[in-house]
Amino acid sequence: MGRVVRDPELRMTPTGKAVTTITLAHHTGHKDSDGKETVYFIDVTAWQQKADFACRYLHKGQTIAVEGELIVSRKNDAAGKTINTLGVTASRIHFADAAPKQTDAAPVIPVMPVMEELSEEDDLPF
Repeated sequence: MGRVVRDPELRMTPTGKAVTTITLAHHTGHKDSDGKETVYFIDVTAWQQKADFACRYLHKGQTIAVEGELIVSRKNDAAGKTINTLGVTASRIHFADAAPKQTDAAPVIPVMPVMEELSEEDDLPF
């Protein structure tokens, strides 16, 4: 669970599959020796319908919960040091923000146009 770092962008693979990467900021609630809170940035990959959903409905700053498969990648940096990264391939994405608050304003009700009556002598328009 974490906050979306930036708006997701939909990409297509060469074979035509939709994919997006969502970066989450996960706050652990623990502070280091300098008093700074520990934050982990986790890349979440979403495919096909989940990618489309993410790009339509998720925005920077939203809190979401993700279910999926953990993926550990190993890369070598420029100095040759091995770096392990943790990511998730999403199987489910859930909204975790509170529902929008209701306002006290009266709901807007659309007004139907007034229809004029036809007399029996008028021709019908069809």
